[in-house]
Amino acid sequence: ATPFPDGRVLVTGGSLKDGSTEWFDPATRRFSSGPAMAQARQGHGALLLKDGRLLVAGGTENPAAAEILDPVTWKFQPLPGDARFGLSAELLETEAGVLLIDGQAGKCWLWDGKAKGPKSTGSLASARILFKGIRLQDGRVLVTGGWPAPQTERRGGRRMLPKPASALLPVEVFNPRKGRWSAWKAGLLPRARHQTT
Repeated sequence: ATPFPDGRVLVTGGSLKDGSTEWFDPATRRFSSGPAMAQARQGHGALLLKDGRLLVAGGTENPAAAEILDPVTWKFQPLPGDARFGLSAELLETEAGVLLIDGQAGKCWLWDGKAKGPKSTGSLASARILFKGIRLQDGRVLVTGGWPAPQTERRGGRRMLPKPASALLPVEVFNPRKGRWSAWKAGLLPRARHQTT
């Protein structure tokens, strides 16, 4: 659910059946249909950019391009370039552009918001799913937690998370000024869908 400057909230995805979205208008307390995404998404990342566009990525079983919603046409378009995102992605604004992290593959990109697609900016040392990224006050991006990749497995039609390893997952940091990743000495036990502040 992403709040827009006009007060409405756009709810995207939540199902792997279709790419539907819905607007919630707090003035009328009603929902209405929103623009359709190209991909059905569940557990994806969404980021409202400073220019009013909405960027969504991840939440797909098969890796797919991120999508951008243009507030002029109110249509979603795939983000150009070869960046693809699977089940778990994070999107964070930095001074160098938007940092897009595909945790499942461990690949990372920076996007300056222009027509060309994102540029590769290295990889996480430990691929992970259901992790969290947060921008620190000094501009760096901190990545914590998640479950170590590999893929999730299915049992009886339900998606099951792999049992986390007992080993600590490194806390990883992206420095946009230097354009590179590093790891802190401290590690954390695997955890998923957690919050960071």
